[in-house]
Amino acid sequence: MKKLILFVTIINGVLGYSQKDSTYIKDLNHRLTFKVDVNTDQLENDAQVYTTTGEIRDFVIKPNEDYKLRLTAAYRFLTLSYSFAPDFIGANDDNDEKGETKSFNLGLNLTLPKIFQRFNYKRTSGFYLENTDDFKNFTILTDEKYLKLADMKIEQYTSESYYYFNGKKHSIKLDNNQQEVQRKSAGSLIVPLFVNYEKLKAQSFSPEILDITESIPNKQQNTIVTTGIGYAYHYVPKENWYASAKVIPLIGHEWINVEYTNYGHFKDEVFTGGIQNEFSLGYNSETFFAGGKASINYAENISGEGESKLKENVFQVFIGYRIGPPKFLKKTFDFAEGLLKKKDTSVEIHN
Repeated sequence: MKKLILFVTIINGVLGYSQKDSTYIKDLNHRLTFKVDVNTDQLENDAQVYTTTGEIRDFVIKPNEDYKLRLTAAYRFLTLSYSFAPDFIGANDDNDEKGETKSFNLGLNLTLPKIFQRFNYKRTSGFYLENTDDFKNFTILTDEKYLKLADMKIEQYTSESYYYFNGKKHSIKLDNNQQEVQRKSAGSLIVPLFVNYEKLKAQSFSPEILDITESIPNKQQNTIVTTGIGYAYHYVPKENWYASAKVIPLIGHEWINVEYTNYGHFKDEVFTGGIQNEFSLGYNSETFFAGGKASINYAENISGEGESKLKENVFQVFIGYRIGPPKFLKKTFDFAEGLLKKKDTSVEIHN
C-alpha cells in the first residue's frame, strides 16, 4: 500500500501542472497557434550489398520528394499536424526520371511541464536507387538513369518521449510547437525514449540487373528502442529573438524480421548507436513567429553482420500566427483540464 501511494505521488509530481518561471518563459497556452512550414523531411536507407565479384557497395534508397508542406495547429497541451508532398509549385516534378512518391504523415504532440510526447504515423510509397551509377550493369541493360522501386512501401509508427530536467526555465514548447516565448537564455539536460516500428513491403526485381547477389527484401519489419542523455539550450540575444541547439547521443536495440522470395525468412537483433542534432533560429513575439530549423539525425547498427545506416536530414522554414481561441474550444479544454486536476488532487486508493 505504501509503495502504491508513493508511486501515485511520484506520477502526480511528474505529470502535475507545475508553474513555470515567468521571468524565463512567457506562456502563450491561452492562444490558438497556427504554423505552416516547408521542409525537406527525407528518410534515407543506406544498406550494403555484395556484387557478383565479391565487392561491397552501398545501396542507397530514397523517396522522390524534394520538399513537404506541413500544417500545424496547437492549443494548450495538444498539437496536431498533417504533412504532404505538394506538386503544385513544381519542385517535385521529376517523376519520369525517379518515379512517383506518395506520402502521408500525421502527428500528435502532448506537452506537460517537464515532458514532451510525440506520436507520429508516416506512410511512404515509391522509391528509387539514388546511387544507380555505382551499378554499371543497370545502365548497360536499360535506358533508365535510376532504378525505380515503385512498389516499395514503408509505414512507420513512432513514439518520442523527452524528459526535461529544467522545464521551469527552459521552454519545451518553443522548438516543438511555438507556444511559448523564451525571455532569458536557459538550458536543460534531456533524457529521451524513442520507440519506432517500421514495416516495409516491396516486389522483387532481378538482382542480375544490378550485378548483385541478392535483391531487396519483399517484407521487413524493424522495431527499434533507443535512449540516451543530451542537452538543449535556448540563447536569447535580444527580446523576441532566439537561437537554439539540441544534441543527444543515442544507444539502442533493434529487432529485425526479414523475408526474401528466394532466400527465405531471417530474424536478427543488433545494437544501434546514433546521434540527434537540432539547430534553430527565429523571431517569436506574442502573435507572430517565423524562423528556420535543421534536424540532422544519424543511426547505424554497431553489432551483428553487415552494415546498415539510417540518415534523416530535415531542413525547414516556418511561419505562424496566434489568435484567441473559439469559445467552444476554450470550454472543452477547460473541462478536460478540470477533470485532470481534480483527479490529481483526489486520488483514492482502495484495498
